[in-house]
Amino acid sequence: MEQHSWKTLFRLGGVALVIAGLLYLGLLVILVSAGGTPAGPAELLRRLATAPRVTQSVGLLFLVGELCLLIAFLALFLALKEINRVWSLIGTACALVALIFDLLSGLLVYALPSLGSAALSASSATQPTYEILGGLVYRYLYQAETPLHVALVSLAILLLSLVMLQGRLPKTTALFGIVLGGAGMVGGLLGFLPVALLWSFWFLATGVHLSRLDVPVSV
Repeated sequence: MEQHSWKTLFRLGGVALVIAGLLYLGLLVILVSAGGTPAGPAELLRRLATAPRVTQSVGLLFLVGELCLLIAFLALFLALKEINRVWSLIGTACALVALIFDLLSGLLVYALPSLGSAALSASSATQPTYEILGGLVYRYLYQAETPLHVALVSLAILLLSLVMLQGRLPKTTALFGIVLGGAGMVGGLLGFLPVALLWSFWFLATGVHLSRLDVPVSV
């Protein structure tokens, strides 16, 4: 591939990564102002019914952010594959699997306010049905898909940062990614999900460096 093509590709990936970082910062602000993640199914249904715009905003930000990250991680793989193809490939594959599942979850979150409204106005006879549905949605989002997503993307950040450490890229960004990736894996497996919002700082720093590349990084 010609140098101009590489430069355009890396600039696109870098910009996508920066946008994802800014969106994650926006999500951090929204989630903090909303009181963090719901404490249980009942709290989830209450938020869906009383703050539908907030829920849809979160879902939309996640959708756009994950689409940006799909582009960015592919560009990162192409930038780093000359240093260590195996680690770059495994890290990128982990990220892509996590992002595809999270895109589906983002669509679910965007559509959820209707469930909250229906649960709020449901009769006493149908209320147990909505409680069961709320429980299923809560367990899927906060106890299954999201922890797995956090762990897999954190593993991707860890592996790609280890590769970055071997190449001619800023060591501080690579070391930060290693620490962040390790912490994110532990946090995801233990259910401490807000650690994922710290990814934004690695996305911003790495995106800036990626956008300045002309050719793939070498050792």
